[in-house]
Amino acid sequence: MISIYEFIDSSILYETPAILFRMKELKAVIFDYGNVLSLEPDPEDARSMAGLLDLEVEVFSELYWRFREDYDRGTSPAHDYWGKIAGAARREIDAASLTELVRIDVESWSRPRPEMIAWLASIQELGIKVGLLSNMPVDLKDNLRGSCHWFPRFDHATFSCDEKSVKPEEAVYRCSISGIDEYEEEILFLDDRQINVEAAIKCGIHSLLFSFTPEFFQEAEARYGLPSLT
Repeated sequence: MISIYEFIDSSILYETPAILFRMKELKAVIFDYGNVLSLEPDPEDARSMAGLLDLEVEVFSELYWRFREDYDRGTSPAHDYWGKIAGAARREIDAASLTELVRIDVESWSRPRPEMIAWLASIQELGIKVGLLSNMPVDLKDNLRGSCHWFPRFDHATFSCDEKSVKPEEAVYRCSISGIDEYEEEILFLDDRQINVEAAIKCGIHSLLFSFTPEFFQEAEARYGLPSLT
């Protein structure tokens, strides 16, 4: 009998609601960082940072994300990023406040999700490579690598601040794929944002939208043979 895949052009063998694309043996899993391996920042962190700028939390949060991309890209250092926020809010910021803002921000993203760190380790025990692909400013990257002993050992880690490219731009995915050194169809990417998942699929790698739910882990186990979450 002729397989249905013989009728499907290889250029469209991607995951869609209609079909599952053909996959070789899984050789690597590439993880997003924020809200996947790390816990979501505590609301108190935003309140503390907003207080340093004498802003309402809602106003602060909008400005925080408005200027974040260049900070994650590595083209806007911390003093420039926080200066833009303060300028847009018509606030002054001194050196002491800047230092405290950076400290709170970094710590807010440096709390691990223990279950995911353990799950990642169980994937490594199967002989599957693990990678990281994260939009991350240099201050957070340096803290994770220098001070957080729980931070996993990856076969390859791609940080947006190093590559001067952020998800969902194709260039940063290509860096990650090249670094993990496996064929696209042997790689699975996990991210909590749909736009990033779709960009990964366009690059030819498998991708799942992450959520810390039983349904996600059941799907990862059933479709890709990954360990169950225990």
